[in-house]
Amino acid sequence: MLLPLLHQHQFTLLSRAPSIDGVYQCYMCGIFHHGFVYSCEKCALPTGENLFYLDLECSMYWETRDLKHESHDHRLLLDMEYDDVLCRGCGSKIFFCFSCKRCNFHLCIACVRLPLTARHRYDTHVLNLTYASRIEDEVVGYYCEICEGKRDPAHWFYWCKDCNFDCHPHCIIGRYPRVRLESTYKHVDHVQHKVTLVSKWKSPIRGDKRDNILPCERCHELCQGLVFECRECNINFHRDGCCGAPDSASSSRSPQIEELS
Repeated sequence: MLLPLLHQHQFTLLSRAPSIDGVYQCYMCGIFHHGFVYSCEKCALPTGENLFYLDLECSMYWETRDLKHESHDHRLLLDMEYDDVLCRGCGSKIFFCFSCKRCNFHLCIACVRLPLTARHRYDTHVLNLTYASRIEDEVVGYYCEICEGKRDPAHWFYWCKDCNFDCHPHCIIGRYPRVRLESTYKHVDHVQHKVTLVSKWKSPIRGDKRDNILPCERCHELCQGLVFECRECNINFHRDGCCGAPDSASSSRSPQIEELS
């Protein structure tokens, strides 16, 4: 497949990214994925890791170039912004976005993909994606009922109007909704046990005893985000490409990390 103006080379459809755990980050949306992916083999590194991946949904966005979203009255056009543009939904700085130039309204692709409704075990009702916070909440402040951290009132959130239950989108759908967490692998730096792919983020509550952010066994920097974890030894490793160790074994021998489940 060839997508003019996006990339100069031909794309090849793969059933799995050649990264050690099959996880890839899409060039357009920045979201981490498992599964089918368009890849540019000409942009691959000598280790086999590719620098240019495109998920299937983004490839369709590039071809259709517009969509209608419930949060805005007008149709939104896919655009590339070279100035400092922030997403109206999450506040992140974006390059590829869906925009209404007439209203100076921009959405990142991750926010475009948020489900309009969701459920969580903390509430028996359906939670609705909500685009504006209530003014009356200013008195007590804006907090997420799940993580108990602060919530930016300018950003989108999920809300149950019956229970006045507010929460961050990532506390509902997870930070990596398109990654198969809990998959296990053999790791060259820890051959005695299997390691598990997990998502780890520091709690917004200071001194939270539930935190289990550990240093990487290779580079000794704290492991956050997508992390390999050995639960028998209670140790962590960064994924390849995220570790600061200059001569890490898994960087030079990534094919030897094998998926088990």
